[in-house]
Amino acid sequence: MPIRVILFSLFALLSASAGLARERTEERTFALSGPPTVRVSAYRGSVSVESSEEDVVRVKVTANSALEQTGAADRALAALQLDWAQEGNTFTLKATNRSETGVRFFWQEGAQLELNITITVPRVSSLNLSVDDGSIRVGDINGTVRAKTEAGLVFCRHVDGALTVQNGRGDIIVSACTGDVDLTTTRGIIRTGPIGGMAKVTATNGDIELLSVSGGLEAKADGGEITVGIPKTFVGKASIKAAGGDVNLKIDPAANVDLSASSVWGQVRLLPVGRQVLPLVTESGGQGRHALSGRLNAGGVVIEARASGGHVNLMSEVPPFG
Repeated sequence: MPIRVILFSLFALLSASAGLARERTEERTFALSGPPTVRVSAYRGSVSVESSEEDVVRVKVTANSALEQTGAADRALAALQLDWAQEGNTFTLKATNRSETGVRFFWQEGAQLELNITITVPRVSSLNLSVDDGSIRVGDINGTVRAKTEAGLVFCRHVDGALTVQNGRGDIIVSACTGDVDLTTTRGIIRTGPIGGMAKVTATNGDIELLSVSGGLEAKADGGEITVGIPKTFVGKASIKAAGGDVNLKIDPAANVDLSASSVWGQVRLLPVGRQVLPLVTESGGQGRHALSGRLNAGGVVIEARASGGHVNLMSEVPPFG
């Protein structure tokens, strides 16, 4: 390639990257007479919710266009439709854009807006958040939280209540939740800190890692491994199934458990942590075999673990926050 062509291509790239993005910002504040319910639906972008000590809901929507031509950028920003509504203590925001939904071609990707929605709510609030293509972040909330996205990260720092998350293609990260959780991702990992309630967790193509679960468990991973901490305070029943990886159970040696573990292609293994091995009394099967049934201490809590394509690893470990 002639040197002048190389220089021209480089100049064109630098010129495009140097273009200034145009921005549209809208802010609203909603007064409240009690704990709010906040419902947000966006066709793309990121939604971030934090709590404060104020008895108001504050919303800021920022849209940026990277189009170089002023007229084209203005038209792209104007195509963003924001529908605001408040009925009592229920606040609703819908962000739609007909020009960016439907079939698109690769040369149109640069025309898409960068959309960010940031919301501040009282700590006691209920959230229902949905993004077709983008991420959702939730801070410290005391209330019910529902989050759904087709592609992007869902992160929740601390939810003092029930949490439901549906993710099409992305990870789910939860630092802590005191209530029940229902977490599902089609393509991504699920990782949580302590869960105080019942956990229903499904990852179709990805790993599951639950630091500690106290109120019952249904965990299923079709294309990954599952790691779970079982504290001595665990109540209910646990059903853990991994189709394509190991099941790693970290059980408090002081827990009262009736355990049934099996593997189709692998083994049930008692792995030492330091010098300590889980003090399990074997009733049938055994260490290194395809199946093992046993009792820990007085028994009572039923745990069923099955790994179709990997091992079931049993470890004596006190989960934190248990």
